[in-house]
Amino acid sequence: MKHLIDGLRGRATMRRLARTLAENDELSGLTAPRFIRNRSGKLTFEATLDGHPVLVQRFTREDPPTVARNVHEAYRKLREVMGDGAFTVPTPIAVVPEEGTVVTERVDGIPVRAMLREDPAAAADGLRRSGMWLARLHAAFPPYVRPVDIGKQAENLLGAPLRSRNAELRTFAQETLRTARGWGVRSLPLVKFHKDFAPDNVVLGLEQTWAVDLTNTKRRLAALDLSHFLVAATRQTGPIEGPRDAGGVPLLLSEPFLEGYAAGQDTEMRELAALFTRCWLAQKIGRGIVHSGFAKIAGNVAQYQELLARRERNAA
Repeated sequence: MKHLIDGLRGRATMRRLARTLAENDELSGLTAPRFIRNRSGKLTFEATLDGHPVLVQRFTREDPPTVARNVHEAYRKLREVMGDGAFTVPTPIAVVPEEGTVVTERVDGIPVRAMLREDPAAAADGLRRSGMWLARLHAAFPPYVRPVDIGKQAENLLGAPLRSRNAELRTFAQETLRTARGWGVRSLPLVKFHKDFAPDNVVLGLEQTWAVDLTNTKRRLAALDLSHFLVAATRQTGPIEGPRDAGGVPLLLSEPFLEGYAAGQDTEMRELAALFTRCWLAQKIGRGIVHSGFAKIAGNVAQYQELLARRERNAA
């Protein structure tokens, strides 16, 4: 029912928004809008602008005008630096701050998410290209080397799991935090950070790889982007048998991605990625999101399902 209501609201908003945007000189040729989804504080539509396919995104949370300006600026900066090469972002077309709306080129390709859902074993090329795109982003801007308290970074992600009433999840979070604090303070490069780099947001064309759903990229540890993607990848598949990395992610997923990023020989990067993967997993599990990676860490799928059931009973 909620999906139906969201769809009806989205279509009504789409029609009103299309009329408003068409009054803008840059967007007077906007036609044939089609509602796609309403998710995470953002309404998304497809449309045509002067015969070319575009994507229209209207932000509805926080401060929509500011969010729209920031997102448009993120696309503009990255497109300027990454150009029209093999690894890039869609071309930004217009921003209408008063409507909290951004219009970008609509790219034609296959989301890595779809590849993982269909057959994780056949998704290696998509995972590798995702890693290559992220490496391109991180290399596009000179890094800042700063002292980083690894324990503090982990604690920021583990806040809710550390307070969880679920003893198993709380213990997992405590053990992960102890490991993180053992790293102490390290001088590490801070890179341009996608923030929501995930299989949902990587689109593969024949010759190009695009990342979409950008925010105003800030600087953080590269391992945070790597680990966020790996955790998101586990959510797109069912439980996978076989060996796993230190973060609990099946090697079937992590190896091609890290190979694409060229982190194969960087032991420190791989260890940090595994550490933050465990942090992200604990955070997602605390929100009730099932990840195949955590199912193995907790023991097995049946045990993990019981863990979630106990969590729901405790919450009630």
